Amino acid sequence: MTDSQAVTTFLADFNHLHRLLKKLLNDQDVAFASAVQQLAKKHPIISAHQLDLDAIRSLRNLIVHEKIASHEEVAIPSSSTIALLKSIIEKLNGPQTADYFTKSVTYFNHDLSLQEALNRIASERYSQYPVFRHQQLIGILSAQTITHWLAQVDLETVNLENISCEEILKHNKSKPLTKQNIISPDFPIFKIDDRLLELLQHNDLPVLLMSNQPNDIQPDNLMGIITPWDLPTIFQHQ
Repeated sequence: MTDSQAVTTFLADFNHLHRLLKKLLNDQDVAFASAVQQLAKKHPIISAHQLDLDAIRSLRNLIVHEKIASHEEVAIPSSSTIALLKSIIEKLNGPQTADYFTKSVTYFNHDLSLQEALNRIASERYSQYPVFRHQQLIGILSAQTITHWLAQVDLETVNLENISCEEILKHNKSKPLTKQNIISPDFPIFKIDDRLLELLQHNDLPVLLMSNQPNDIQPDNLMGIITPWDLPTIFQHQ
């Protein structure tokens, strides 16, 4: 690669990286330095490469300013610098949440009996189950919610076949599901732990439902479900 090609490649990759940082912050006007400073506080990749990115920014400014002044490439990026820049871009481009959490989701109809729900929970061993009424999501049934309900009733006088999932949901102390519980398949995996923590801090149910139609979740477009039990997988791939 000639010096001129190295400069051209470096500047193109720098601009590509800057666009990625803007997208992560949802701010098309943010300067590169400011973007790095903000993202270093919450993005593991940016935090790990903050010093590298500061050096890359300085080199970019030196190249651009010297070229304007002298019309020549005075500062030439090394092959290792270009490789590092490309490596950071590749890390930021993936993975997405859908890469690791797309799976068939077991859900319950609102009128499913508690006895049948318990049988399926014992068989499938998941911790959270979306509940739908006529294709509309009405809540998440968890083992904790069921346990809380069972602790308040006289089991000798209650027939679990006559109790529906919807009745159990009424005993859920968490707030109703909100848009914060819904994510799209391209939701960045590094943001999942922050979203779950945010839900916990607001006493909301710490569960994320992934759908390619997040504004209209139905059983047939539900692509995955994420709970705090998935955090080890999340940390492994950040």
